[in-house]
Amino acid sequence: VGVDISLWRTGYRTKEAGEMTFDVMDFGGQGVYMPTHQFFLLNRAMYLVVWRALEYPKEDTEEELPQVGEMICQWMDMLQHRVPGVSIMLVCTHVDTVASQESLDMQVEYVQKTVLEKMRTTRRLVGRMGDAVTALRGADSFRINSTDGTGVDALRKGVIEAAQDMRWYGEIIPKSWMEVEEEIKIKRDSGVPIIPWGEYERMAAAKGLSGVTLKIATTYMHETGKLRYFGTWEKYNSADRQPPLPASPTSADAQRGEDRVSDDMNSRVYISPQWMIDVLKGIIRHNFNFLLSHFGGASPRKAPPDDGELAGHTPLDKLRMVRRLAVNGILHKALLPYLWPALGEESFWNKVKVNRSESKLWRDRNVITTQEDLESAFGLLMGFNIMAKSKHPGEFIIPMLLPDHKSSIVDASAYSTSDCRFSSAVAFPCLPPGALQTLVTRLWKQSSDADLSSNVCVFYRNGTMLQLFCVNDSVTGTWLRFRSSNQAMMDGVFRELEVVKRFFPGLPQLRTERQTEAALKLIKEPVQVLVIGSHVRTKGLLDTVAGKRIKTIREEEAARVRSKAAEVVDELVQGMGDDVTVFTEVTDSETFEDRCRVCVLLMDDTVAKNPFTLQRLKEVAPTSKLVAVLTRTYVLPEKDGQPDYEKWWPEGMKDGQ
Repeated sequence: VGVDISLWRTGYRTKEAGEMTFDVMDFGGQGVYMPTHQFFLLNRAMYLVVWRALEYPKEDTEEELPQVGEMICQWMDMLQHRVPGVSIMLVCTHVDTVASQESLDMQVEYVQKTVLEKMRTTRRLVGRMGDAVTALRGADSFRINSTDGTGVDALRKGVIEAAQDMRWYGEIIPKSWMEVEEEIKIKRDSGVPIIPWGEYERMAAAKGLSGVTLKIATTYMHETGKLRYFGTWEKYNSADRQPPLPASPTSADAQRGEDRVSDDMNSRVYISPQWMIDVLKGIIRHNFNFLLSHFGGASPRKAPPDDGELAGHTPLDKLRMVRRLAVNGILHKALLPYLWPALGEESFWNKVKVNRSESKLWRDRNVITTQEDLESAFGLLMGFNIMAKSKHPGEFIIPMLLPDHKSSIVDASAYSTSDCRFSSAVAFPCLPPGALQTLVTRLWKQSSDADLSSNVCVFYRNGTMLQLFCVNDSVTGTWLRFRSSNQAMMDGVFRELEVVKRFFPGLPQLRTERQTEAALKLIKEPVQVLVIGSHVRTKGLLDTVAGKRIKTIREEEAARVRSKAAEVVDELVQGMGDDVTVFTEVTDSETFEDRCRVCVLLMDDTVAKNPFTLQRLKEVAPTSKLVAVLTRTYVLPEKDGQPDYEKWWPEGMKDGQ
């Protein structure tokens, strides 16, 4: 499923380098795998684009040939967006099944013309200075007889010759790099899939690599598939740069191991591509039929004995969970033991071993054997923005599994234009597989709730809304259209979009539409009032201060509280706008980047002990009007034996912030 890895020993030898060998990755063609293929595409590689000849006579193939051409062009686009400038070779298989030689010639010629035209189009888009995917041999296809193997020898020879023509062939590799490679291989063969960056750095230092030389060596090993490192430092080998995809910020949760995982991709070096593939296999699949049949054939009422953590979930419950995963892209933690071998549920995995198609997926490999392995798997999935924590406990959202039929389930109220008066749009020739889902995941992680579908997504955060629409136009390309409640959310979208675009260095942007300064001046942005405290015990007081005497509250409730803070806030928001959005926050959770116009700080004795509060104050101070509410437990610095109210900010903040 997805990607298979093998080693090809060619038997071809040279005096300088000995036998030529190839690391071969076979990428599945199903659409569900296209997004995850992006993590394994390499600049220092050659690609064989394989298509199957149609069996019908010439007159019956003309309707289906455009589908073959479209499939090949999709692969060319994917390569161009992620690894621009690589070379491809075309391979036509099953030529022995074609009705006539005339039909085969016509098909090969059609594919050749289609690819050459695609190359010209790509060259126009990238311009003179860009690198475009190039088809070798004039885009002619190798012809393979799938019955007797005729044509395979010619293909092998062609691959070897093309490899020798690559600019990296014969490149001299420093001894220290090869020694680090060997150390990595030893660890990989011992079953270690990931090593911390610090350990990798020490390993390289022992071989004389550090600083710039370490980064160049790591780039080389990343580009050749010896390891995969998706950290955010600037790669020094600019000619072969393949930018990583930084993880979006998310919070830690102290309750469970899968929530404690850090998705900081700077700290992890993946030394086993096979382990990465196996982790993805558990989540990204073209069907979950075996899992569905397992629970569909079990007793729907009785939970299996010794169910441990999963006690209380009947097979019928789990059947519903599998359907939600397959249909809605929602993963419940109760399904984790059924995703990867050796995690648990021996009865299920014993069935897998005797099922021919399922057993082929794993080849008796244990993927997740410890809690540390599980946390590493979650780090991979969340760090790559494949998965994000749902707002419902114990659930995760996987946008890549959202099917097309989900396009009509978003609540109609989410399409409101009156609540979203800021708008913009960006056009691309087409979007790479996974680009939209990655953007959705990153935005989801920063939201309090969302309605998601395959082409319409709405994100909610503290009384504000962001709308995202993906529209495909055969003439003008693929458009991402955004509408938001305030300018800060719109600015945040473009920051996230830039992060995603860096992962696809060959993706051209055709057009950007943003509102003019004159149009923006006509929009009255809602006033956002944030009331924050440092501990959950102050939540009631937070809500009291936030909810009363601020323009949107009912008059009878306004009479309940006459706090000085509320009066000050009321005065501040006068004349700022027609609407006021009020929300509270207990700062023991993740931060976000809303620009609040007014911020009420509820200061008690826990402030100095809470790093989240200090960080939040630093974020809001430069852009907000601050109102400090000091409780009796808050300790002020003294001046002449009296509390100094002019120095109310806690330690850790600079004067004047």
